Amino acid sequence: MDTVREQASLWLTKLSRGLDKEDGPALTEWLETPANRQTIVHMAASWHGQEVIALLEQLLPAESKRTRHRTGRNVAITALAFVIAVGVVVVLTNALLDGRTVWSYFDGSHLSRTALPDTVYISGIKERRNVSLPDGSTLTLSPATRVSVKYSRPWREVKLEYGAAAFTVAHDPDWPFNVRAGKRDFQAMGGRFAMQVLTPELVELSVSDGMVRVQFATPRRPETDAQRSENPTYGEAIVGALETARVYPGFQSVRKTTAR
Repeated sequence: MDTVREQASLWLTKLSRGLDKEDGPALTEWLETPANRQTIVHMAASWHGQEVIALLEQLLPAESKRTRHRTGRNVAITALAFVIAVGVVVVLTNALLDGRTVWSYFDGSHLSRTALPDTVYISGIKERRNVSLPDGSTLTLSPATRVSVKYSRPWREVKLEYGAAAFTVAHDPDWPFNVRAGKRDFQAMGGRFAMQVLTPELVELSVSDGMVRVQFATPRRPETDAQRSENPTYGEAIVGALETARVYPGFQSVRKTTAR
């Protein structure tokens, strides 16, 4: 397990929901390590909006370094802009010469991805089945589980039709890993998580490492007192490391994973 990525995931989850008073000094101290800063900035750019990124910038303990190196940085930015401009010209030229559309460089279809047609995996009622996928990801199917898998250039797609499965996803921020379970869609770039279809309208998600996005769905009010007592949220949700979510068609509840 990547400890730095797990810690970054936990801090980003706290930032998105609001830091407690004691969290500020602890996060500031954690950000003093360059590897920590690089990891959390990269993950924030991939997963979170400008609000979280803005909060992160306020806490980064690098203001004195930015002031000290401002002149050198400006030179570097100018050089980088020149390199980018040259790169754009090369990309456009290559696209035209190879017969590809320019937009293929923006939707990811120019990338060398391992295609996998619709493939169905089923485990028996007393069988646990391990599945290795071509990108290095793995699935572990619990008994009486059915999943379908399809890989294409824009994304990796899995449908958990019934049962439960554990996912270890090969990290690739440019090739999202999408899962359909129950009546909701989920997305990961990498990490480890488990999902179980409890009913046609209820899925339980537990994340061990990384983050899983519960994709937007039209909000729907909880129908029972038990559902309302779970402190539901609406729209999208990010489920971070060591968190569990109960996901319904129009809302979800997220809590810390309880030790067993």
